[in-house]
Amino acid sequence: MNSDNWYGLVAPASTPPDVLARLQKATVAVLQSLELKKQFDNLGAVLIPSTPDEFLTYIKSEQAKWGPLVAATGVKLD
Repeated sequence: MNSDNWYGLVAPASTPPDVLARLQKATVAVLQSLELKKQFDNLGAVLIPSTPDEFLTYIKSEQAKWGPLVAATGVKLD
């Protein structure tokens, strides 16, 4: 089994597109900074800046991969 941790920035569905665009642009700029890249390299982490659509596709693929396993365990949220 291969499992990785990943982190992403999300916003409420009602966030205006222009605000999302500004957030995405600023986030990618930070993720591409040499200082942050060095810090993540020291941790063995990989930075993968993406577009909102690419991230949504990734989230859906993770749900498809892990959803059946979670369902099989019978875990319930309280």
